[in-house]
Amino acid sequence: MGRPQAAVRGARRAQRQRRSCSAGAGHRRSGARRAGPLAQGGRPPHPPAVRVRRRALRERAAGDVLPQPHRPVAPGAGAGRADGRCAGRDARIRRRHDRGPPRRGRAVTPAPTIGIVGNDVPRQLVSAAGALPRRLTGSWSGPIGAEAAAHLGAVDPVTARILTELLGPGSPALDAIVVCNDSQAHLRLFYVLRMMGDRGLPPVHLVDLPRQDDPATRRFAHVQFTRLAEFCIRITGTAPDASAWRRAAAGERAVGDALARLRARRRTRPAAVSGTAALQALLIAATVGPEDAVAALDAAEVRTDLSALRVHITGSDHPDPTLYATLEGQGVTVVSEDHDTGELSWLGIAVEGEDLDTVVRGLVAAHFARPGGSAVATIAERAALSRASAESAGAQVALALVRAGDEAPLWDLAASARALADAGIPLVRRTGLTPENVAAALADAATELRTRGGEPA
Repeated sequence: MGRPQAAVRGARRAQRQRRSCSAGAGHRRSGARRAGPLAQGGRPPHPPAVRVRRRALRERAAGDVLPQPHRPVAPGAGAGRADGRCAGRDARIRRRHDRGPPRRGRAVTPAPTIGIVGNDVPRQLVSAAGALPRRLTGSWSGPIGAEAAAHLGAVDPVTARILTELLGPGSPALDAIVVCNDSQAHLRLFYVLRMMGDRGLPPVHLVDLPRQDDPATRRFAHVQFTRLAEFCIRITGTAPDASAWRRAAAGERAVGDALARLRARRRTRPAAVSGTAALQALLIAATVGPEDAVAALDAAEVRTDLSALRVHITGSDHPDPTLYATLEGQGVTVVSEDHDTGELSWLGIAVEGEDLDTVVRGLVAAHFARPGGSAVATIAERAALSRASAESAGAQVALALVRAGDEAPLWDLAASARALADAGIPLVRRTGLTPENVAAALADAATELRTRGGEPA
């Protein structure tokens, strides 16, 4: 009897041992799921060749499209899975901080922003690629950094202020910059930005459009717009499909409608919106998306006095509404202008099409049909434009404001004065304007405007 009992006890002991081992193995498996397979001393989930290949693909993707290409990437960033994710997350956080809190109902991550210098970029190409076009205009006054002055030399000071802003600590959060060759100052700025690419500035692209309309120049302009679209696609990583082209066209069409409403309000008697409010709305519209641009244009409502003298502005472009506000404080109303930050700004031009080639062909036609600024148009074209703009707005007198360093408008003044005089509109001129002399020049100009313009009809 002792032998069978001993056997039973041994069998029970073995059974308990097997249960204990089984439970221990289960605990180890549970721990392995938390700690990963390498914590068990097991083999990695993928062989080394697979890991190397995946790492190379991640590095190549990071090199093609970065969340913020103007921010240098630390060596090795993206080489490992965790590092790559953290770099992308940090970039998104920086962009959220730079551009403010998200709006209700919109995506948390903002669209890439492409800065634009000049007036030759169709916003539809930028928007279709998923980016936000933001025009950079500088200012009438403000400091010019020593480095910007040294690199640019004797150019329009407004352009030097743009470079000062880009090099300063409070520079706008941009993913790329497009510079238009619509003035010598802008062209010089492009070369300086390209030279300073190792300073952490965004990638820069030049748009160089011809002005004379013929088959050869149309082909060249087609190539320029195509390359611009491809540049925007590289920045955003988004190739537009048919629906993207339709959305971009619809957005710009809405901006164009809002522009027409603004022009109509400026031409009423008395004007339903001041020149200062109109210019401010136009400048804002060039820096935001279509929906916000429409809101800014439609919100410009500042009724003027019926007795105010109606003035047309020509000469230099206006990077901010400072001079308009000073002038209108003297008892006049700016009802129109022919510079390219005002009503000549390339806003609201929409082309129907569902592919890049079709849209570009339409934009080329639109480019050659639009009037140009002083630096790119002929003297005769500028004179005719000044007269037509002033007449359509019911201006009683025209005022040419030309800042020091901006020489192109000076060539237009004599012919513009003759063309305006033929329409019974006198031209008052103030040239060589600087931050130091502009206040006195505008006060004196307002007196001459009232003298030569007479009383409103």
